[in-house]
Amino acid sequence: LFLSPETRIDFVTIPEEMPMEETLQFKKILIEIAPFPLGFLHVNQCLPDFLLPSETQLQAEGPFAAEVSGYLKKYRIRGKSEAEAQTCTDRIGLDFLRIPHFPTQDMLTTIHQVADYMEGM
Repeated sequence: LFLSPETRIDFVTIPEEMPMEETLQFKKILIEIAPFPLGFLHVNQCLPDFLLPSETQLQAEGPFAAEVSGYLKKYRIRGKSEAEAQTCTDRIGLDFLRIPHFPTQDMLTTIHQVADYMEGM
């Protein structure tokens, strides 16, 4: 493991405070055990980036505005939570890669979409 320059340990977590803290603790334990070659921090299941409409724009959109507004409120709350959790990335001290959440019907499709996304990075 230590002799191969192609070998490294990457960490995978989700953008929530507790998993980020657990990742930090795990990294500290690994460093205490041996000088493992560390790679990236993959932050999985992140919200996709897109421009949100304002409340004024949304109210003018018609009969589904109230329902859409509820989803946008949940998106904003989760986005704020993700931003707070990602402040831990500085303390973890690894370059990080954001992997968006892919809404699919089955795990195999999700795996293929994540793989395609990462190949395009």
